[in-house]
Amino acid sequence: MKNKLIVAIATATLLTIATVAMASSGITLISFEDSTDCTDVFFNVEEDFSFDFNISEKIEFPTQPAFELVEEEISFNDFTEESITTLSNYIETLSIDTELQKQFKNEFINTAVDYSMTSDEIDFVNSLILEDYDISLVLDIYKFLRQTDSDISIIPEIYHAGEKNSDEKFWIYNAYDQIFNRTDDMLSVEEVANYIAEGITPEEIAGAYELSFAGVKTTKQMLNERINGASWNTIVSTFVSDNPQTIANAPEMSISEIMLYRSHSIKTRNDFSDIITIENNAVSLKEDILLEANDALAFKYDLMKKFDAEAPVSKASAHTNDDSVLNNTPITITPEEYIFEEDYIPLEDPEVE
Repeated sequence: MKNKLIVAIATATLLTIATVAMASSGITLISFEDSTDCTDVFFNVEEDFSFDFNISEKIEFPTQPAFELVEEEISFNDFTEESITTLSNYIETLSIDTELQKQFKNEFINTAVDYSMTSDEIDFVNSLILEDYDISLVLDIYKFLRQTDSDISIIPEIYHAGEKNSDEKFWIYNAYDQIFNRTDDMLSVEEVANYIAEGITPEEIAGAYELSFAGVKTTKQMLNERINGASWNTIVSTFVSDNPQTIANAPEMSISEIMLYRSHSIKTRNDFSDIITIENNAVSLKEDILLEANDALAFKYDLMKKFDAEAPVSKASAHTNDDSVLNNTPITITPEEYIFEEDYIPLEDPEVE
């Protein structure tokens, strides 16, 4: 199965279909024309070529692990520094330069704190790394699996299925789709064009695909419900929260808002309904969530100093707002700041005449 990436679209809601597909020498051409100014946007899909649908770099938002403040020390629930010490000592034995050692420690600490990793999870991830699994790849798979209905015990399976393609941005998505034969979430070029013609934005298509990993509804099911007039609140309420009625009855949210709040819900292990508040007929994050995010940031910064990991994570897939970590500045989070973790639309292979 070869997935193709579609990237990027200015004024997507104004786009209408001008030309659906043209196959020639293995190349499919799709042209979307703006009905107001006739500006053309072209997407080229080649047989062995992927192009990104990436509005900007990922912005990582620190999150709220469970903690209590005791004598100026933050203690994370089911979280021990002993496991980090084990990994830190192992990294320092590797034949790599000091900066790379710092980067690996930085990635691990960011993931452990941002995703509220339990001691059991940390120990399992450590066990793989100590078996010479690539640190960055293991952590990327762990973060991806937290948004799915699968257990992190399948990290090795995804690792071996996709390792050879790990230089590709969406290799984990592709490996997961392959392992679970998720063919129902593959879209043809014509289907993407038809959805956009019906008023669905590329952002919504990408968001529906990400949400499909919850294992409840397929991408097509969600998009079809949207075409039939359902709000995103109603479409996702049954699987993003244990209190679906709260989500369904909340002021209508955009797909980007839902992805933001779901991300916080997953990372902090809190129910979606417990992290939001409604003010002035709009949904926002609760104030205590933002305060706890700042406390988590301070805790992470202390860990980085302790384990000599104060280095920006240069690896693109290690999504971290490192500037905030390094200068320990306060965090503010609004839905407008959220960018999809992966703006990815899975396309079937184009037919070549």
